[in-house]
Amino acid sequence: MIPLNELKQQHQEISELIQVLSILLHDPSVRHTNTVFKLFEQLFEKLNHHLELEGKTLYPKLLVHKNRAMQEVAVRFLSGSGSISKFFAKYVKNCHTWKTTAGEDDTFIRETEEVFEFLKKRIKAEEEDFFALIKDNNQ
Repeated sequence: MIPLNELKQQHQEISELIQVLSILLHDPSVRHTNTVFKLFEQLFEKLNHHLELEGKTLYPKLLVHKNRAMQEVAVRFLSGSGSISKFFAKYVKNCHTWKTTAGEDDTFIRETEEVFEFLKKRIKAEEEDFFALIKDNNQ
């Protein structure tokens, strides 16, 4: 069985961390603290766990589903999963190397906002397109 409720709960937790980090990102007094970096690492761990759960419970069933549309959507989302994990792992690793000069902070903020926007769009697409399709097909 596909654990849609658990996947949706993970989306909620990831979204909450993005919201908190978005606020902290703009506060120069905390932006480069260990606490903020631990939150980034927590976000990365939750994201990886989510992708692993999808990989173990969702894609194997949907890639061989009798409904061709289900197979196609599964392939589309699966192809993005590996690149998300690798990209975010590199991003989190680079977070620790940012210096505190204003120019670099601007780059760090911009890139982080881009990452967050990408993740929010992916979550929205999974919720509205992928999970809805699964629910409609009684998976």
